[in-house]
Amino acid sequence: MGHKIIMKTKKIFIISLLAIAWIAGLVLYVSLEKHFDKIDITAKTSLLFRKNLASVARLIFNDNYEVIGVTREVSIPVLVYHGIVEQDDGVDVTIENFRSQMATLKANGYVTIDTHDLFAFYTKEAKLPEKPVMITFDDGRRDSYLNGDPILKENGFKVVMFVVTEKQEMKNSFFLNWDELDLMYRTGRWDVQAHGYQFHNFIEIDSNGNKGHFGSNKMWISGQNRLETDEEYKKRLLNDHLRAKNDLESYIKGLEVIAFAYPFGDYGQESLNFPKARDIVLEITKSVYPLSFYQAWGTERKRNYFDMESYLIGRIEVSADWSDEDLLSILENSNDKPLPYKDHFDRNNGWLKNWGDLVLKDNLLIVRSSDSTTGGLALLDGTYLWDNYIFEGKVNLVKGSSFSLIGRYQDRNNYLSCNFSKNGIILKEKIDGGEKTLLAWRDKFEFLEEKDIEVGLYINGNRIRCMLNGNVVLTTDRLNSSLYRGGVGFKIWDPIVNNSELIIKEISVEEVKN
Repeated sequence: MGHKIIMKTKKIFIISLLAIAWIAGLVLYVSLEKHFDKIDITAKTSLLFRKNLASVARLIFNDNYEVIGVTREVSIPVLVYHGIVEQDDGVDVTIENFRSQMATLKANGYVTIDTHDLFAFYTKEAKLPEKPVMITFDDGRRDSYLNGDPILKENGFKVVMFVVTEKQEMKNSFFLNWDELDLMYRTGRWDVQAHGYQFHNFIEIDSNGNKGHFGSNKMWISGQNRLETDEEYKKRLLNDHLRAKNDLESYIKGLEVIAFAYPFGDYGQESLNFPKARDIVLEITKSVYPLSFYQAWGTERKRNYFDMESYLIGRIEVSADWSDEDLLSILENSNDKPLPYKDHFDRNNGWLKNWGDLVLKDNLLIVRSSDSTTGGLALLDGTYLWDNYIFEGKVNLVKGSSFSLIGRYQDRNNYLSCNFSKNGIILKEKIDGGEKTLLAWRDKFEFLEEKDIEVGLYINGNRIRCMLNGNVVLTTDRLNSSLYRGGVGFKIWDPIVNNSELIIKEISVEEVKN
């Protein structure tokens, strides 16, 4: 009886959420239609938008779709390839290398998922395999399919192809045509999704003829000697999304297009002439696709988690020179690390350079500024799910004004830190890019000149403590509740460019249990 009550309550809760989502979508649609009226959007595009809302709704309300899996306590790496070539061209992966990588993934227990599996994971609390991986290809290249499909068949893998639909009109043999894409989709190994209609192109962005990415910049209208307006910009982006989605679903029967991959990994953050591009790009894309993907470069974490936004999913771009051992090492190093954790830096277990330079040598981790930075930031990948812990390290400040222990790092705009300098110790939190001092002990300290300084950061719930040589020096319980989990790292800084360096000899992280 209790189980039935729980299931009924859960069903009511889900229905309520879906009703709210439907109302929110309706409000968004009405809001966008007001803009459509201002910019004289065509009736065809308006109908396409209604159709695409209905398409997403079918996926949300379809209770029959199931994903075979065993857990939700999982992080998801997404790989991105472009072409698969016979001879090494320095850009694309070779057939031999791709075959070796796929065999290695299978031998190490990785199970492939597609966009519909991921959508169900985010929206329906579906479970996934213990070691999921999504393999994606960009552009709709013929060599990816012809050279890759036999290898996928050998390993029982499925992948995702993000297609630039304008290429089909060009009838270029480098790209798959519609008949080939349809055949590819029907193998069951290839999920087909959107990479834009013209979104992959470059456009003129000023009167000098300079060019920038289609999606993140306003277009220069030379005949009128001006940039397009905000409304014209929004219309252009929305029309491109709708055109790509409609092309794919019209030519490939039975296909539900729910995902978009940003060309060049640019979702507006790289705009050259429109500072508001990022927010607009994300909002317009979300109105058409519930999933979107970007390239997570070397400075960012390599995994995606259940509590992250599904409209911005990071991908790992596979380099042409990676061996199967390289790929496996990156995946394993980014995997979730259990507590307790110790590191003596005999190898790189997942340390990422977010800013400045990072070096591992002679069992030391060295974080330092580069020729163009005032500091550096190193993060340990695979620690996003850590919540309550004591993070301790033994360090030497070689040069620079201050260094920090980073805790509960979620992204570059959200984390806390214990900052140690000659002028005092400061406990800070950074929320949505805004930094706030929680507590400070301002005094003159000579300890930075000592060797093997022992520093620590204690986090339990909303309580934080900064520690120095085994003693608690600052403590507060005023931490923002949004920083409920996150990983660890080190930061170094000095006002002079390229004048900071921190040597870390060892670290340990112990779980704090309530």
